[in-house]
Amino acid sequence: MLAGARIPMNTRLCEQTRSRSLLTTLLAAGGWQLALSLRLAALGALPPPCQPPHESSVRPAEQGIFPAGAALTCAGSLDTSFSIGSGVRTAQGYANEAELEHLLPEPNGNLLIYGSFWLVQGEARRGLARLRPNGALDPDFAPELHGTVVRAVARQPDGCLIIAGDFTAVGRTWRPQIARLEPDGSLDWGFQPESDVDFGETRALAVQPDGKIIVAGSGMATWQTTNLVALRLEPCGTLDKEFVVTNGFAGQVCAIAVQPDGKILLGAASAASSRVHPYCSCA
Repeated sequence: MLAGARIPMNTRLCEQTRSRSLLTTLLAAGGWQLALSLRLAALGALPPPCQPPHESSVRPAEQGIFPAGAALTCAGSLDTSFSIGSGVRTAQGYANEAELEHLLPEPNGNLLIYGSFWLVQGEARRGLARLRPNGALDPDFAPELHGTVVRAVARQPDGCLIIAGDFTAVGRTWRPQIARLEPDGSLDWGFQPESDVDFGETRALAVQPDGKIIVAGSGMATWQTTNLVALRLEPCGTLDKEFVVTNGFAGQVCAIAVQPDGKILLGAASAASSRVHPYCSCA
């Protein structure tokens, strides 16, 4: 490209669209239907390079109204191959009280959705469900959670899922607030957190390269320390006693990132401001 050449606006917008995840929660028309977030036209594979779109081909789908489970192509038009039908609802069938808070794409193109809900496409899924690449509910993934809120999910390299939220058990096994699931949604019996650790309101999870698990939020406590905002678990679920974070935050920790050098970034939100603090990982 010649120095000083100007990139057409449509092309720049298209490239920006491809570089983002396009995951935005929307409300669908009629009855305040909570919509699933936008996704790339093909999860796990970026759409092919697109040409600058014609003015008539790029428009907010039907004047900004998206059906539940809408997806956009690179050009911004509606991807009709993706749909989640009736979306997420409460036990009483209400959509306006259900909350789909997070999305987690999987390497095979499936999509994990979690938040506060009871039903997905009319089927019982308490706080956590898996969708296929076309938006259809995966009938083989049906965790038996006793509770309806899942606030954080972290996926391990082997496909197992660390989940945290307002639940007390998985199936008939006592697992308050945090558990690990096998890739098919069944309980992983090898992960057994200590009963005297209170995970409070966990908002974020991260898995380190060595398999240890960072848990962050607010109101967490152990038998020795209270008011924790972050702690770390061994791969089997027991507490790493060398890693606790109790100060430096005025509010709740809601984001975690593990850097390549092993340092851990914690992002906190408070009434006054949002801050990011680096913490060094203790081996």
